[in-house]
Amino acid sequence: MRLFLKSIQEPISLIDYTKKFLTMKPISTFLTTILVAFCFMALPDTAEAQVQNAADISSEEMRNMLDADRIPTHRATNTTGSPFFQDEFHEGSLTLHNGRVTKGVEIRYNSHEQNVEMLMDGNVYAVPGERLSSFQFEIGNQTYLFRKGYDARRLSEDEFVQVLADGHASLLIKHVTNFYADTPTYGQATQEDRYVNNRTYYIKIGDDVDRIRGLSQRRVMRQLDTHQDEVEEYAQSNNLDFGEAEDVARILTYYNSLRES
Repeated sequence: MRLFLKSIQEPISLIDYTKKFLTMKPISTFLTTILVAFCFMALPDTAEAQVQNAADISSEEMRNMLDADRIPTHRATNTTGSPFFQDEFHEGSLTLHNGRVTKGVEIRYNSHEQNVEMLMDGNVYAVPGERLSSFQFEIGNQTYLFRKGYDARRLSEDEFVQVLADGHASLLIKHVTNFYADTPTYGQATQEDRYVNNRTYYIKIGDDVDRIRGLSQRRVMRQLDTHQDEVEEYAQSNNLDFGEAEDVARILTYYNSLRES
């Protein structure tokens, strides 16, 4: 009991307390069980959080957690466009808000619903966007990374953006897909449902994130406060197009390397 009172006055870890307690003079098994259980009840959040954050979540755990969110795999045949960033599923990983990660799962991004769909055992499960902090998947040799946490005009921290260049200068793309029902079909009497994809571009310099109306050499270059001549020469010598997102990502990655050197 003296040891227990001392632990209140002087903080002691759960593991250290348990070791000291077990080295005391023998007491009844019942009392030992009660006191150790009390210690775990006193610090449940910290102990459990440390275990969860240190361990990856398995695909089976993820499937069990999302069993109620199973969705059909078919889509109406009279619909044009797509709600997905890519229609096909690709191997990737999901990072939950508590830091746990599930790897090696087949996923695709639904930019209309703003969630991630996961294919497991022939079933498709919807992973709500609010449960995730980031996700990524591989197509060929290219990695597609989506992340939250950026704040700018028409962009909130709880919205996903695709991160094409990551560093002091970053290129971000917000993908949004709108759905239009019963839209007229050109040259025909019938109507159809339609998904229309839109992109909004952002460039982050340091901690500042700015929305730009479109990709162009003038709009990209005015975001850079140093090394403009080197960047323009690099873009020209490598035939890079300031109007193409992948090329702008290469340009910003080069700009980051100049700053680091």
